[in-house]
Amino acid sequence: MGASVALLLEPQPDVAAIIADSPYARLDEILKRIMHWQLTIESTNWATFMHPLRNGFHVLTSLTLAVSSIVFRLRFGHTLNAQPATSFKRWHARPKGLILQGYPPILLIHGVKDSAIPITHAYQIVAQAHVHNITMNTYFVDEADHCGAYGHNPQQYIQVLEQFIQQNLNQE
Repeated sequence: MGASVALLLEPQPDVAAIIADSPYARLDEILKRIMHWQLTIESTNWATFMHPLRNGFHVLTSLTLAVSSIVFRLRFGHTLNAQPATSFKRWHARPKGLILQGYPPILLIHGVKDSAIPITHAYQIVAQAHVHNITMNTYFVDEADHCGAYGHNPQQYIQVLEQFIQQNLNQE
């Protein structure tokens, strides 16, 4: 979750660049996926006549998330739904008079075959960065699953990181 948290935070003066491996664009979508997956796993041992109930898992996960969001807001005073894909907009819409440091350049890494956080989340983050003129480099690995880009090709992964650092931090 560190990659998503890094994209959620307001730009910090001490942060020169962000390398985000497999972040989500919307937490609610990931929570629904996890709940649906868990319900599917738990229901595999159900009696056959109960299997049609599995068709209601989508509605059940949506309802559970909606109720959880209300409880979370009442308890903590803010939303449960973290959305790194829209954080760039939030920092650009600051009240007048507040000076905001420019967003640091970002390297977004994602496996195209990510089963935990679909590649569509990376595409959403890239699109929002583009809309808000934020420097966004991407490294998408066709055969990699969640956080699997390094394991797929460690040498290429390190080379991409080194190039990004040299390009954005002026280091040799």
